[in-house]
Amino acid sequence: MAFRTVVISNPAELHARKEQLEIHQEEVTQVPLDEIILLFLESPDITFSSAFLSKVTDYGIVIISCDRKYKPAAISLSYLPHSRQTKMARTQFAMTKPFQKRLWQAIIKSKIANQADVLDFFSKEGAEVLRSYGKEVSSGDSRNREALAARYYFPRLFEGHVRDEDNVINDALNYAYSIVRALVSRSIVAYGFYPPLGIHHCNEMNNFNLADDLIEPFRPIIDAYVRAHPPKGKELNREDRHRYVQTAHLICRFAGKRMTVASSIDRMTSSLVEAINKSDYSKLSMPQLDGVEVSEDVS
Repeated sequence: MAFRTVVISNPAELHARKEQLEIHQEEVTQVPLDEIILLFLESPDITFSSAFLSKVTDYGIVIISCDRKYKPAAISLSYLPHSRQTKMARTQFAMTKPFQKRLWQAIIKSKIANQADVLDFFSKEGAEVLRSYGKEVSSGDSRNREALAARYYFPRLFEGHVRDEDNVINDALNYAYSIVRALVSRSIVAYGFYPPLGIHHCNEMNNFNLADDLIEPFRPIIDAYVRAHPPKGKELNREDRHRYVQTAHLICRFAGKRMTVASSIDRMTSSLVEAINKSDYSKLSMPQLDGVEVSEDVS
């Protein structure tokens, strides 16, 4: 199973030969393709061929490329590789509105529960208030307890922080979220889902509404990592960026077991398949906070 993130920060020429990623710089570095889950291209001066792109995405590797400000700008995924993609898409389109609302209720309850656990982890006041909000989440979150919880949670976790302001904490959160969102996108495509069709998100300009639904329970886990490793200055530096790429390898708890965020994303997507096939929203399993430990599979 793929488990490694490869970050390339300097100019390079990339090749895929004999099932190896070859990184040509002053020296040639090789990494087995079947070990890579995420290829992060930070330098704007990295070149590769269309044959390379095809080979790498055949392995299910997510490629994230950055703009000249080092912010993730684009992702490359294998194009709908699931052997039963049409069947899965039909099942997805057949979901009833009440069922989708129950799924969203479960997702938001999980997100708020994780937010409460984050406050507890950092010995911040307010976890019980969040848990009370979680109990009030109705079908479809019609009372918008998600927004209420967010307004209560962020200023306590980051000491007066406002989520929609322009500041380095929000830059760090958005950067880390984008890494995990790419992995969620990879997973839903691999399982045959139609990415634009969300459970709750429905922006016609968004090709990955479903990813934006499924990332929600992971956000507090990412928040905890950023809180434990805040940016060093007023802008994200190279050290910060490389640290936040590691969110793919954060350890969380899923179905009673400790595993990386990347692995739990696939488990969650698999459970969504079961939930939809059985029309039982309780089959959807979601991650829980388990501290801020990172697996060492980053190179």
